[in-house]
Amino acid sequence: MRKQYFGQCHCGKVTYTVKADLETERNGICNCSNCTMKGFLHHHVEKARFTLLTGFDDLKLYKFGTLSAEHYFCKSCGVESFYRSRSDPDMWDINVRCLKHADTRERVDIYALTYQLGDGEHWEDFQKARHQGGIFDRAKPWHLIAPAECVPSNLDVAAEFKKTWAPDGDSPAAARRGRRTTAGSAKKRAAR
Repeated sequence: MRKQYFGQCHCGKVTYTVKADLETERNGICNCSNCTMKGFLHHHVEKARFTLLTGFDDLKLYKFGTLSAEHYFCKSCGVESFYRSRSDPDMWDINVRCLKHADTRERVDIYALTYQLGDGEHWEDFQKARHQGGIFDRAKPWHLIAPAECVPSNLDVAAEFKKTWAPDGDSPAAARRGRRTTAGSAKKRAAR
């Protein structure tokens, strides 16, 4: 069932609404360099299901490669929360990471959703197979692993983080360098 979602960039200058069924419609993860570096989680919607709430003036456009895809990002915070893809130019590709439930404004639980992998690294071959049909029907479903599932429940994250920094705020490497210098200076003084 399609639900109303609210989307935004990090700073909130770019906002939009979208009607989507994140539970049954396809969500995707692409392995191209652009999507991998951004961590973009894809969900395509028809243009009629997308409404930009803020002015177009808060967006910047980025194009690369064939210059077909239109990657829009916030000119203030740099987050790309949606774009017009090369594979489906008549649709908007929404970044699921940027969505909240419209009624509660709670973030979408990206770890509860299923994703299909898209081979953007070999885009032309992938699109050819996609248009021949059935590629998504045969695709293995993927799930993201929540960070909490990777960390022991009894781990004191704050304490572990503090261990990585010296008491004076220097990094461990800087603290070690300082100690070496001090130890080295002490040895030199003792040798004199």
